[in-house]
Amino acid sequence: MKASWQKETEIYSQVNKKDMEQLQLILKEETAGVMVSVKKRYEKIITMIMIGTFLNILISPFLRWLLGDPGPVMRMPSPLSLMLVVVTCLVVLSFYWMKYVSLKTIIPEDDLKLTLAEHIRQLERSFKHEAYFFCILLVLLIISGRMVSQHNGNGDFGDIFRIDIMLAMLVATILLLFGLLRRKKQYDRNINELNKYLSEFD
Repeated sequence: MKASWQKETEIYSQVNKKDMEQLQLILKEETAGVMVSVKKRYEKIITMIMIGTFLNILISPFLRWLLGDPGPVMRMPSPLSLMLVVVTCLVVLSFYWMKYVSLKTIIPEDDLKLTLAEHIRQLERSFKHEAYFFCILLVLLIISGRMVSQHNGNGDFGDIFRIDIMLAMLVATILLLFGLLRRKKQYDRNINELNKYLSEFD
């Protein structure tokens, strides 16, 4: 009877171990899939920034004419204005490139439970970094934009309460909030998925 009980216990232990190994393999593949999707999203953002920068440089000489301003169809923007656009796009591009490079999609053979918890923390930090980065960038763009505008002879630096400037700032803020809200939903979806995998260990 004792020998039979030990044999059944050993068989149950082996089956349980095999089931746990299969579960970990499945969760490992699912986790890697989530991280790959996050990385592809960074890749898409980088591509859109590059295309947007090219189109901005291409359209900017015709912008006043497209907005209904009479006069020459093509007017080159000031070198300072063009430099501000390029530098801003390069800063944003560098920010997402660092996030793209630092994100690991290969799941190590260590404790998967700890790896999942670390990836969840990483995604939570990543959204906070994006929120802080773009809020600071918006303030810097407003300041640098006013400096460039003053340099180009379009009013003083303190002329911020003009209706056109206030509307531009309002639109920029709304676009920022909309973009951050969309990014939060994307991050939350991935974090919830990883939390679901983490709960499988319980």
